[in-house]
Amino acid sequence: MKFHLSYPVVIVCLLAFFYVNAFTGEEDVSFEILKDDRDGQAYRIVTLGKQKWFAENLQFKVDGSSCYEGKSKNCKNFGRLYTWHSAQNACPDGWRLPTIDDFMKLYRFVGDKESAGSSLKSSEGWDEDGNGMDEVGFSVRPAGYCKENGSCVNLGYAANFWTSDEESPEAAWYHWFSSENTGASQNFKPKTQSRSIRCIYDPSLANNGSARRTASRTAEYVQAEAPTNTDVLIVEDSRDGQFYKTVQIGSQTWMAENLRYVTKEGSGCYKDNQDLCESHGRLYTWAAAMGFSSNTNANSAKGMVKKVHRGICPVGWHVPTLDEYKILFSTVGSEENAGRLLKSSFGWYDGGNGIDAVGFSVLPAGYRSYSGESYSGGGAAFLWTATEADMLNAYSMEFQYDIKRVKVEDFSKNYERSLRCVKD
Repeated sequence: MKFHLSYPVVIVCLLAFFYVNAFTGEEDVSFEILKDDRDGQAYRIVTLGKQKWFAENLQFKVDGSSCYEGKSKNCKNFGRLYTWHSAQNACPDGWRLPTIDDFMKLYRFVGDKESAGSSLKSSEGWDEDGNGMDEVGFSVRPAGYCKENGSCVNLGYAANFWTSDEESPEAAWYHWFSSENTGASQNFKPKTQSRSIRCIYDPSLANNGSARRTASRTAEYVQAEAPTNTDVLIVEDSRDGQFYKTVQIGSQTWMAENLRYVTKEGSGCYKDNQDLCESHGRLYTWAAAMGFSSNTNANSAKGMVKKVHRGICPVGWHVPTLDEYKILFSTVGSEENAGRLLKSSFGWYDGGNGIDAVGFSVLPAGYRSYSGESYSGGGAAFLWTATEADMLNAYSMEFQYDIKRVKVEDFSKNYERSLRCVKD
């Protein structure tokens, strides 16, 4: 991957990666993480000279927005698509739709409009060898768009971003990038078409109480409190095209999301709800997580578990051992406070949220019993390790809504629990 996003754990923002302006010699690029407290979604933010942009497409759900072809996977990987009217009030407080002039300033920052595609497009995911160099971490991804009749086109081929500028009462301007072009283009189309949004920061809009930015439309920068720096990186699982946020914590690099890879057997969604698989990850038996046949849940896996055991993790990643989790807990403090530090800052019931100090973002995904019944969603998380306790049980990490510590427990290998992969 081309760049890292870093932030310190006691300060909101850290200059993690610098772009040296060829004309001024100044370091003009910095990154930070923004949490939209309307839905808890975290976004990468990039400052480019005097502009501050979302480095990801907006995912906030409003009336008039949709996923490409109605698939939640596309919303997660590429952001939502918005009609022009629905886009007007979609950005968080302090942010707005960019103007044509905002885009032109962006292009001048990286060179010019004719070369902006090469500079700003993501370094993977584009059809026909159309990847860019992603020189400043803006990471334009080919999300496609949807026509007035609801049909969607150009996923993998083109990216389209609404501006706030109108051409007529029926049409508005947008900027677009394609696989076959190294530049950026602009055009106008009917406002009823659905396109991506990149929000741009405007301090004059922050908490001003205007009709365009209500009090409920707020965001806050992620605060952190653990004694370590963390690096955030996006990786793709080439098997199914899923994208995962990852985080470097001390000497380890972890997935910052639960695995969603679909196995032939031994996994499922909490309450068979596919949306929960997308947001909280799939749940796996121990054998499924380890890539073993189901009879391993009732028999010893001695001699089968490798020192670095990939299991069903992507290439270059593996199922963490009990000792690797203990290193994680030691890095952030101890098992006694790791629950509070590692749990997500939203989604836990009865005030049980953590502070997500290092971006590990443990979500309360619950578990499924051997009979397929679902329990503890919203109240607990259970993360498998590669370490077997005995013939019938293996160790997993238990996070509860009402305690600050993490429990190391052995559980039946037949139960389905979440999986976090760690980098080799």
